[in-house]
Amino acid sequence: MPSVRVLFATLATLFVPSAALVAAADVSPALRAQAEAVCRDDAIRLCADAISDEAAIVACMRPKRALLTGPCRKVFDAVVRDMGR
Repeated sequence: MPSVRVLFATLATLFVPSAALVAAADVSPALRAQAEAVCRDDAIRLCADAISDEAAIVACMRPKRALLTGPCRKVFDAVVRDMGR
């Protein structure tokens, strides 16, 4: 199973264009830790079969964004803002 950090980095890419994927590394460490804590269960709940494959996680989560819990969606909005600074 991939680390939570890898899982978050993969999920964070759902909200940015592919050309900006490298910017995921620019997310502040505090925000990254918050997103890992808040969104891990959503990823497991929504895409358990894809957890071992980053590309599969992205493909699975993209159409399920509306199913993320409120706290997870809120953190992802903050991640997107942080990446755009």
